[in-house]
Amino acid sequence: MGCHFPEREQGGCNEGYQVSAMKNSGSRFGGLCMVRLCVCLGMLLAIAFPFRGHAETEEQIKALENQLVEMRVAAVRKALAEKNLADAQAKLKELQKLVGDEDARYKEMAGLLHAASESAVSRQPDMEPVPGLKMKWLPPGTFRMGSPIGERGRTMSEKVHQVTISRGFWIGVYEVTQGQWKAVMKSNPSHFKSGDDYPVENVSWNDVKQFCERLNETASVPRPAGYVFDLPTEAQWEYASRAGTDTALNSGKDLSDEKFNCENLNEVGWYDYKHENSSTHPVGKKRPNAWGLYDMHGNVCEWCRDWWGVYLGDAIDPKGPKTGSMRGARGGSWGNSAQICRSAYRSNRLPDQRTFFLGFRLALVPQD
Repeated sequence: MGCHFPEREQGGCNEGYQVSAMKNSGSRFGGLCMVRLCVCLGMLLAIAFPFRGHAETEEQIKALENQLVEMRVAAVRKALAEKNLADAQAKLKELQKLVGDEDARYKEMAGLLHAASESAVSRQPDMEPVPGLKMKWLPPGTFRMGSPIGERGRTMSEKVHQVTISRGFWIGVYEVTQGQWKAVMKSNPSHFKSGDDYPVENVSWNDVKQFCERLNETASVPRPAGYVFDLPTEAQWEYASRAGTDTALNSGKDLSDEKFNCENLNEVGWYDYKHENSSTHPVGKKRPNAWGLYDMHGNVCEWCRDWWGVYLGDAIDPKGPKTGSMRGARGGSWGNSAQICRSAYRSNRLPDQRTFFLGFRLALVPQD
């Protein structure tokens, strides 16, 4: 760098050296100043150029982050355009992780998803085959059935796979009540005979099939061609419960506790919360899902049409095995822990089994 250090004379500290040093003190002082100046300039340059590089890197990172956010926004829009509400929900969750709840882009996409969910269930009129037994139309769609690894309370039978419901169907807004059962079957088998607006329970799968058959024969409301009153399949049930969500609960939340102290579940379903529940409750008293369906979590466990079996992978309109010994049941009940009331949880029962935990939800589905 052109900085010169005076060479020291050999031979130790003799008189000649002292005289020479005194003579050269001015030049030595000037040299030291130059050294210090060079060092300072070097330090300034070393600081300045990395700082400039750091600023450029920050700008590049910010640009990449914006690109990633725009990709997530585009993915949500694409899923909405394809009417794949479950995929839109998953992509919206990814966007939320990037930008948070208060970001304008997240709020816009969340609003579009909510509007799509609302409009999806308003394309066919509701039905009411028995007074008070309201049924809501659910359109065709694709969703992720099962639960992801890591979901609180998950079991091995809940492998995630993609399911397409190719034809829309109607499903009960509420669980079938004791009053509605009496209107069709002229009896009340329930253990908890607490009132007509309580869910019917203590009915077997076989009993419920008789209810459906009688309703098909006697319902005053005309059925659309090719549709029959029946139980929903497991796939139809979970599609209805999720209403576009991919979380443990159809409120868009996961379990805050998998046993008996889950506040998130207490918002949407009757279960053995703090061990305070000892019976069923009137239908429709908890918060509904996005499609206006009540008590998909808890109150009574709901029979499904399928024989119980393992998931075989992605499917269109799956109906379970052709034969079996156990029928599927979903949703958990007033006497269960939070884990058992999740949208993905699967249980099974013998078709002639009756308990005060078991009831059902009526569906109007395409005839096999």
